[in-house]
Amino acid sequence: MANREDRWQFRLFGTFEGERNGRPLPKLRSKSSRALLAHLVLNEKRKFSRLELGEMFWPDSDGDRQQLSLRRCLTDIRQAMEHDGERGAILHSSPEGVWVEGDRIDSDVERFRYLLQAAKLVASAARMAALTEAIDLYRGPLTWRLRGELRFGPEGAGRGVRPNGLRCLSRADSGDSS
Repeated sequence: MANREDRWQFRLFGTFEGERNGRPLPKLRSKSSRALLAHLVLNEKRKFSRLELGEMFWPDSDGDRQQLSLRRCLTDIRQAMEHDGERGAILHSSPEGVWVEGDRIDSDVERFRYLLQAAKLVASAARMAALTEAIDLYRGPLTWRLRGELRFGPEGAGRGVRPNGLRCLSRADSGDSS
């Protein structure tokens, strides 16, 4: 497992951003590259087939063009993220699939999910602290535009998080654990 300082930190709520060791993710060449990376980070525990990604990101292109576009995006992402002998250590790409190494990345969404789960298991004061931190992570919905609307998660994902979180905080503060 990579030490904390050497891990990529991604913010997926609101504007997509990444950094490692205090250095921002270099600008990717295309919106497609940015959206693909965000999708892989959001689903870090999943291996996607090349065909699935091609159809998801370039639905109007034929199979050969989809795969060419995917290869270009993967090269762009790899050049931005992997340096000095890291090739294949963060972004995995094989004929069987594409995925990111979960031990080398963190995201605000991953932390948000962890905090919500933790809040269910702890006493009132700790629950309130976990929910407050989770709400502070939320900067906007998980939505990136790519050729119209490509949404990660169900329609309207992320809407109502802040109001729902505030209701949970209110209940925790009043001693109501429901």
